[in-house]
Amino acid sequence: ALPISLGDFAVISLTTPQGVARTDWQARLFSEKPPVPAKIAIARDGARLTLSTDRPAFYVWLQADGGQAIFSDNAFTLLPGAPRTVTCERGAAADVTVLSLCDTLGGTGD
Repeated sequence: ALPISLGDFAVISLTTPQGVARTDWQARLFSEKPPVPAKIAIARDGARLTLSTDRPAFYVWLQADGGQAIFSDNAFTLLPGAPRTVTCERGAAADVTVLSLCDTLGGTGD
């Protein structure tokens, strides 16, 4: 058994004889305090947005163009050191709002 405590985070990659089956499982156990929100940065290159973070951010999703924008990927886990690039495929991505699970849980930091 893995020693997992409140506040721990784990990424597990399963490896098969044929190679790595890139399926990550995350476990985040929150204490009684609201979680500390990640600081998510956005670098823009036209319709391409590259997101990076200082701490794990779960269920990251983007909204723009009054909720009408469609992105190439939405609702993903963002990890420090692993930037994610998405493309706005429909709508305008000028005023993008980035949210995560922490926002819905009332994360305010400590």
